[in-house]
Formats: sequence, C-alpha cells, structure tokens
Amino acid sequence: ENHQNKKGQIINISRFEDVLKNGVVLCQLINKIAGPNSVKKINERGSNFQLMENIQRFAKQMQNMI
Repeated sequence: ENHQNKKGQIINISRFEDVLKNGVVLCQLINKIAGPNSVKKINERGSNFQLMENIQRFAKQMQNMI
C-alpha cells in the first residue's frame, strides 16, 4: 500500500521496517520533535555504513532528550 506524505513523497507502507531501516524517517521525526536541525545531516542514500549513521544520529538525539 502506498501513502503520500505532506511533502508529496510516496511511501510504500506495506513493509514498515523497510521504511525505517535507513534511518531517514527517524531523523525527520526527531527533527520535528526536538526542533529543526537537531539532526543536521541526513544521508538519504549511500552505503549501509552511511545509512547506519542516521540511526546513530537519531539515537544520540533521543538520549539528549532524556
């Protein structure tokens, strides 16, 4: 199933984990919660290592909020 977000991006939500695994959506979420540019650099594409950095940046900001 496809869903269009507010930015006009089409997201296939049939595989929820596929949407989250690169960390882009998580970084966008933390920027909404903690304030713009809480995560300044979001890797939209790249190697697995670069995409894993998104998850690390998200986790760091979550820790900062606690």
